[in-house]
Amino acid sequence: MRKATSILIITLAIGFFTSDCSASESMGIDIHGFISQGYLKTTHNYFYGDTADGSLEFNEFGINFAGEPSDNIRMGIQILARDFGSNGDDEVRVDWAFGDYRWKDWFGVQAGKIKTPKGLYNETRDVDMLRTYIFLPQSVYSEILRDTDLGLLGAGIYGDVNLTAGGSLSYQIIYGTQNVPANESVSQALQGTTAYRTPVRNDSIDVDSKYVLGLFWETPVKGLRFGATYDNSIILATAHATMSVPAISLYEGDIVIADFDKYRNTVISTEYTAGNLLLVGEYIRTAKKFLITFEGVPHEKGDYSADGWYLGSSYQFRDSIHFGGYYSESYNKTSDREGRTITRPGNDIAHRGYFKDACLTTNFIINDYWNIKLEGHRFTGTHRISALDQVPDAGGRVFAHEDWNLLAAKITFSF
Repeated sequence: MRKATSILIITLAIGFFTSDCSASESMGIDIHGFISQGYLKTTHNYFYGDTADGSLEFNEFGINFAGEPSDNIRMGIQILARDFGSNGDDEVRVDWAFGDYRWKDWFGVQAGKIKTPKGLYNETRDVDMLRTYIFLPQSVYSEILRDTDLGLLGAGIYGDVNLTAGGSLSYQIIYGTQNVPANESVSQALQGTTAYRTPVRNDSIDVDSKYVLGLFWETPVKGLRFGATYDNSIILATAHATMSVPAISLYEGDIVIADFDKYRNTVISTEYTAGNLLLVGEYIRTAKKFLITFEGVPHEKGDYSADGWYLGSSYQFRDSIHFGGYYSESYNKTSDREGRTITRPGNDIAHRGYFKDACLTTNFIINDYWNIKLEGHRFTGTHRISALDQVPDAGGRVFAHEDWNLLAAKITFSF
């Protein structure tokens, strides 16, 4: 019932505001939105939901409002509902909301729930018309991390600096925190993404602080730009054991605490456009330092890094047809690209340590409002998907297949 109500609220809002665009323009408010419906079909493993038999649990509904009360002040808000398999469930929420004061081109301030830079495309990942792919490369733009990557509740500064003959430089610095309710599916799926089985369930996730830095250089070479982004979080997560695993001295009901002194992401990016051709490459490195305790007794201490990268391209064959593709890899541990140390009691599946993705996609632009995308993926490994979504096979194995495929289709209306 809640899911249907959420969909109805967003749909009515979009219908109301698009039915009389002149009224919204006369109030000095820009209104945009989108509705999309997708289809996912996988072989063997599940891709965030029951996709082995085909799934329609892949949709988004959003509407955003932006206005400029004065020449130097901007305000905006986006309301979103999304369903991605076991995540989202079409619950209506404020996706981002901010106030912005631009003093000079080189200096402005923002406050609110601010869209954060991560790589080149995180801030525009919802604008379906701006990208060829259905799924951005999961090595950098994980779908399960979308809500935590997109917005930061806090304040920041930003600006653009003209380097004359050297092009231009833009920067952004944000500091704040995040709300990650423990009962949300994203927090539970994060556990399953990094584990073979999930014998604990989150009770609370406290992001004590997080800061984000972004730096982007538009070079003097036409179409060439570089970017670097960095974020660091301090996190305290508490959970309780839902089953006993004597091999690691964990028993049902035990209190489990994961204390992250650091959780850092660094992304280095480059993009080149020439006419209808786009080439892009990005590399991400994630550093984690944490301590896990069972009932106050230290169990595991970690200080290691994970990484990933991709190379991609797209070509606008005609105004109405775009072709694209990429190859992406990500690893649970930089020092263990073959997954030898990912094993746990009862688990000898090394491919939980990596995820490799070869993607081909086609985007059909029907008009200014509608587009249809078809996309195929060949996956090797299971690092980027959650154990919570999988169904054990007859032998009790949750991840039985290293090589598997995904077919995705999506239709979007944007205004």
